[in-house]
Amino acid sequence: MRQILIRYRQIKTSSNSYYEKTLATGAVRCIDDEIPFDIPQGWEWERWGNISFSIQYGYNAPANENGDVRMVRISDIQDNKVRWDQVPFCKIAANEISNYILETNDILFARTGGTVGKSFLVECVPVEAIYAGYLIRTRYSNELSSIYLKSFMESSLYWEQLKSGTIATAQPNCNGKTLGKMFIPIPPKAEQKRIVAKIAELKALIENYGVIELSLRDLNNSIKEKLKNSILQDAIQGRIVPQIESEGTAEDLLKEIRIEKKRLVKEGKLKKSAIANESRIFRDDDNKYYEQIGSKVIDIDGEIPFDIPETWRWIRLGYIIDFSSNSSTKSKNIHQDAWILDLEDIERNSGILLRRKKMSESNAKSDKHSFYAGNILYSKLRPYLNKVLIADMNGYCTSEILAFDFGKINSEYALAYLRSP
Repeated sequence: MRQILIRYRQIKTSSNSYYEKTLATGAVRCIDDEIPFDIPQGWEWERWGNISFSIQYGYNAPANENGDVRMVRISDIQDNKVRWDQVPFCKIAANEISNYILETNDILFARTGGTVGKSFLVECVPVEAIYAGYLIRTRYSNELSSIYLKSFMESSLYWEQLKSGTIATAQPNCNGKTLGKMFIPIPPKAEQKRIVAKIAELKALIENYGVIELSLRDLNNSIKEKLKNSILQDAIQGRIVPQIESEGTAEDLLKEIRIEKKRLVKEGKLKKSAIANESRIFRDDDNKYYEQIGSKVIDIDGEIPFDIPETWRWIRLGYIIDFSSNSSTKSKNIHQDAWILDLEDIERNSGILLRRKKMSESNAKSDKHSFYAGNILYSKLRPYLNKVLIADMNGYCTSEILAFDFGKINSEYALAYLRSP
């Protein structure tokens, strides 16, 4: 039953209202409440079904590598483009092909699934092709701009009407009847062309803006990490805080560490090898760096990464921590309420603890490394992921994580070093 929209002045009032007349019955009703917004003088509101020559469902058939004709499916339409050479074939009777054949300026409409409402303007048909059953084909008079109609199908008004007419099921769908009832504002022919030209002009600007926005988003995502790395690097080069002479030197601290290590060896808490091959790095009169291990002295100037303040000292990491001190515990001996730490529980780069789980919540069967509050936990697996954190309580971790006790070295400073470039 075709309808027509008629706009005229009411007899009893001075206001303009919209009416819709059903030509078959002559029935007229006011539809002011349905009209989305006012349009310019000379434009008209119409139903999609009134401007369409046809709204036709596609052909249902399996997709094949070979067949009688190519068949465009919803999945073949990506970013308003179709790779025609990759469109599959189907089997169809020769006398039925003409009913579903695609022509230039046809508009396809996805009627079901997650892409319901998705549309595609057929601007050229390089190969003979029909369209699949989950699509609806619409055709219009050449007096209407197909690009204008396609632009409408990307507007918020189109999607609002589609949403209100979509049947909410496991597979959302919108039938041809719903499409036919949609309101669309129709401008004069010449104005349609001007609108299309303006949209093309603005679309180029929008696409350019999109590229810039993506670049900015990438920059925003990376700048935080770059800035943090820069700050950490400056920190371990002595550039962040002033050097205060009265606070002593790193040499004083290293002497304390040597005394402590000798005491721990004497008490049997540290292996003798920890002090047997002590390393001392110093700068000689020639302004070059040397390392002394026992009575042997070697030039390591080429290994030193950068200059440090006068009161600082370079040392080997192994001089501070004992890499062999991680003790293993069998899973069966771990209390069910104990904290179990796995690699996936640590966020890369930030060192944020994503999840704290108990032994009772894990499926741990392998041996674990025990650790204590204040230890630095360091992932030795794929270290570029930079998964390092300070333990805030005792627990057990996977053998892929090492537990370090930095002793007299400030653990937060040690953490900054381990995260630095």
